[in-house]
Amino acid sequence: MKKLTLIATILITAITFSSCSKNGDGDENNFSVKLVSQLVELEDDSASTYTDLFYYDSQNRIIKMDDSWGIMTFDYYSDKVIITENGYEKICHLNKQGYIETLTIGSYTFENHTTESYTCHYTYDANGYMTKMTYESDERGRVEVQCVWSNGDLIRESDGTNYTNYEYTKTVNKTNFDFVAYDAWDAVNDPASYLRTATNELFGKRSKHLIKAVNTYDYGHDGGATFDYELDSDGCPTKITATRIDDGVKYYSIISYK
Repeated sequence: MKKLTLIATILITAITFSSCSKNGDGDENNFSVKLVSQLVELEDDSASTYTDLFYYDSQNRIIKMDDSWGIMTFDYYSDKVIITENGYEKICHLNKQGYIETLTIGSYTFENHTTESYTCHYTYDANGYMTKMTYESDERGRVEVQCVWSNGDLIRESDGTNYTNYEYTKTVNKTNFDFVAYDAWDAVNDPASYLRTATNELFGKRSKHLIKAVNTYDYGHDGGATFDYELDSDGCPTKITATRIDDGVKYYSIISYK
């Protein structure tokens, strides 16, 4: 579960958040956004633990991530973000709204694992929600994923064959982190889905509430997980327990904040 995809993290370039800044335009959204500084993962069927560290600049944008896959750095420009991972670059081009419009991931080899090269394209509606993502590679060809939103939450992604359905708690996510994207609990997301981990609006608006359950269909296999939380006095998760639907195996995430 830890690395179903390479995990990366980006923050928005046009809109930034801080531990004491207010977010939103209504009572439900009037809160201080907390920045994740460390996340430790444990599995109940393994002695292994994984620790990821997150570093931010003075504008509270992610500038470095240090995890078991290596170090990733982030450089911000007016029309793009460049991510460098183990000496290789990912180029993110932004549209006029400040959202990622195209993203290029070149193929590279790290620790005897060779990644595919991809070009990803993203479409957003007038309200800033991602409605479609398209990616293509030499091995998989062209894949188009449709996104469905309801009441500020992403409830379904489907590529026509595979799909992921999302259910939510009533608790607002007051952090800069997308915990579901971090652990890659999806069946149809594009190769860059991990980039949405701590992105508040670089990939458009993200889901308003903490996830309750994920149900997936991936080439004939049903899967997914349910999620339980321990919250601090600000209502932010300090521990997440994810229970896999198919076999009951539990995964634990311990979160610290800046």
